[in-house]
Amino acid sequence: MESETHLLTSWCRFHFYIADFGWGDHIWVSPVNPFKNVLVLMDTKNGEGIEAWVTLDAEDMAKFETDPELLAYARANHCFISENSELCLKPTEPLS
Repeated sequence: MESETHLLTSWCRFHFYIADFGWGDHIWVSPVNPFKNVLVLMDTKNGEGIEAWVTLDAEDMAKFETDPELLAYARANHCFISENSELCLKPTEPLS
């Protein structure tokens, strides 16, 4: 019998955006995760939301990103740096 391990951790309320490295305000904070089957929750910069950093294999990620039950509460926002960045892949439908 084969089993998979999944890791879930919350970094919410760790105040990453308050840390002062002497370089000015943070633009964005993110975890670095080379492992699959990991979910990291973090506060957004403005503190009004939560980012979920999810790493799955390609087949599972394709299912995860299109799951209707998940999309009723969240959206995939493949946005790096800022929402105005050219690196953003905007969701096609607004979150209702």
